Amino acid sequence: MSTGRGLRCAVLLGALSALPAMTHADINLELRVSSSTVSVGDTVEVGLYAVSDAETDQTFSAVDVILHWDPSVLRLDGKIDNGFGWSSSTFPCDGCLGKLNFDCCCQQTVCDPAYSGLPANDGVALYQAWQFSGPFPEATLGGTLITSIVFAAIGRAAATEIRILDAAGNTSTTRVLNGPAENLTGALGSLLLESTACGTRGDFDGDCRVELFPDHFDFVGCMNGPDGDPLPPDCDPADFNGDGVADMLDAAAFQREFTGP
Repeated sequence: MSTGRGLRCAVLLGALSALPAMTHADINLELRVSSSTVSVGDTVEVGLYAVSDAETDQTFSAVDVILHWDPSVLRLDGKIDNGFGWSSSTFPCDGCLGKLNFDCCCQQTVCDPAYSGLPANDGVALYQAWQFSGPFPEATLGGTLITSIVFAAIGRAAATEIRILDAAGNTSTTRVLNGPAENLTGALGSLLLESTACGTRGDFDGDCRVELFPDHFDFVGCMNGPDGDPLPPDCDPADFNGDGVADMLDAAAFQREFTGP
């Protein structure tokens, strides 16, 4: 990349070039998480998988994947390349093409500030991976991990969806490719997450912290000893061990969870 008044963005063109339509589709793209329920403040790793819908494994060499999510509930934080060892695995600078990673300007324009490689959290992004030479990945019946997309849960929602879009922007489409001319794109997956408030133990105001105010004051107000009456619902965060009371055992647990003033 050249430098000057700012860092110029470079666009990876390979898998985005126009491809002839094919009559078959035999590699599906799926999104998977270890748990469908997360709490505000959690990091969420979403596995992107290539899954063969045939009886045999299917070789492929590149993917373009358009991701869509609710940016008020989830924040895109990056990716973890814990799947196949790609020659290139990026959120490409596509300012001259589909303009999905829109905070990246066109390569003929000076970017100020320079594109960091992480798109803005606007709810849509293009991820791209390709392999320049063998060995090439194979989509299996059980699924081959391409990469893991990392989000942070920043808001509450009974059901928030992460989807793979077929197309978006000016020219961008989701594609699974094998070489420059073979389009193997099959079904495109999605998943639903429930994003709840932070863990309630000790956190009375739901800000994902156990702190002096209001949490400590509320906890002290709820303490009723080992032989006390059952706690009212608004004192549930004071009952760490689930025995229905707030006593010294809970106070010790509160102290361990205390995050600061």
